Amino acid sequence: MLHKGIIYLLLCSTLFLSSCSQIELVESPWDQSKEPFVYSVITPGMPVKVYLEPSIPYPDAKVFFIEEGGLLTELTRCENDSNYFSADSILVTKGKTYQIKIELGDGKSPLTAKTTVPTVAAQLSNASYLVNDTTTWFVGSGIAFEGIFKAGWDVIKDKDYGYLLYSCLETIDFVQGENNCTSNITDLFYPMDSVNFKLYLATTDIYLKKWIQNKRIQDNQAFDSGMFFLDVVLSSFGGVSPNFSNVENGIGLFGSYLMEGKTFKINFDETH
Repeated sequence: MLHKGIIYLLLCSTLFLSSCSQIELVESPWDQSKEPFVYSVITPGMPVKVYLEPSIPYPDAKVFFIEEGGLLTELTRCENDSNYFSADSILVTKGKTYQIKIELGDGKSPLTAKTTVPTVAAQLSNASYLVNDTTTWFVGSGIAFEGIFKAGWDVIKDKDYGYLLYSCLETIDFVQGENNCTSNITDLFYPMDSVNFKLYLATTDIYLKKWIQNKRIQDNQAFDSGMFFLDVVLSSFGGVSPNFSNVENGIGLFGSYLMEGKTFKINFDETH
């Protein structure tokens, strides 16, 4: 799906939100020193991965994943000089709190961060895609038609969660109300060779919610496989530290989410 005006990329394997909100910023001396940057987003059923930037100054870095109860697992650097550390054996569970600890070496203070996985995932209550124009369009994904997309879901009460609605091809805008969330797009494109589409709805923790609420991240960054370079953060925020950062002794994000998916049939307006 390609929606006019959306200028950033989202792959299926990566999860982020779009929102209209700006966040408050606090001062940080980034113009005097280069802070280590950490990025990791976890969810049940997926391997734990941690991205550390820059990796070259920390060749002896060790990354640990700590579960409730104190069970500690050391992650493996994916390859020599890689920025990625991972572990396939860790079972992430909804409602549980997890911590990462990164030892940089050379007497530097360790980086630490915590996230609590949402206890329950929001559910799609309705969704539809109606093709109302037989005109064909050539878009990045090929020949497409244009239609009207609608979807809705209920928010989780008494929880400060974020929500993302997206397909494998692109993020879909949404507007959050007091009791429910809705998406209503009149000019959404979809490949002509499809008879249905798969929607994913993610429910995120507060830190991932803050991350994607910032318009400067939405407008300036292309996401792929969780990679988010420190120079992009620096160029987006200048000499201030964004309040989505929950990393002690560094900057970045350690967040979590739950995912639900449904397949919906594409309908055609018989008047065309």
